[in-house]
Amino acid sequence: MALQLVFSYLSELDSLDDSYTMGEAIKYIFYRSPYFLEQFIPTGALLGAVVGLGLLANKSELVVMRAAGVSVYRIVGWVLQPALIFVLLALIINQFVLPHSNQLAKEINDEDSSSLVTSVRGYWTLQPRFESTKDGSAKPDGSDILYIDYADVQGNIGEVKRWHLDNNGNLQTAIHAEGGRYIGREPVNPASSKPSEQYRYEWQLNNMTKLMINQALRVAKPSHRQIL
Repeated sequence: MALQLVFSYLSELDSLDDSYTMGEAIKYIFYRSPYFLEQFIPTGALLGAVVGLGLLANKSELVVMRAAGVSVYRIVGWVLQPALIFVLLALIINQFVLPHSNQLAKEINDEDSSSLVTSVRGYWTLQPRFESTKDGSAKPDGSDILYIDYADVQGNIGEVKRWHLDNNGNLQTAIHAEGGRYIGREPVNPASSKPSEQYRYEWQLNNMTKLMINQALRVAKPSHRQIL
């Protein structure tokens, strides 16, 4: 275990910088020491039993004990007594010490601690929006930031959040729904006689709330159809 602590400290020296100093590295190794101890306890107990029995056999003390009428089971019981103590010690460390010490070590030597975003959950996408003009053309109408918590193969989706930004990047509306389900799709231009390769996908959102910026809060009906 002492060798493991030394080599672990030497490996941390390559990561030293202005924020991760030598003192922080020593604290990190100190908080990691219960983990090393818990890892070496089974090996130490095994080696201790083997070495102890080997020394007794080397000096013929096992032969004397057997000649004195001591059974093999009694000898094994004597060997298991200190082993059980180490097992209990490992359980105590694993249940009460390791969770706290590992958390402290992670707070010191977490490479992602300075990152603004450490994990991303769900599905995020940025969708440009267009609106139709009188002459039939389309002009940009900002963009939508869409978040979906989860989706399954049956077409059900979890929590939905949608923010609409105008062409200048200003927030215009914010929509929140507790969930929804897939309704179907239809061509973007159903009046055209040519097959369309572009579709609008419709979802039925449940318990939707829509917030209009600089306007009053509007709560939608429990179910509301949206094109996502």
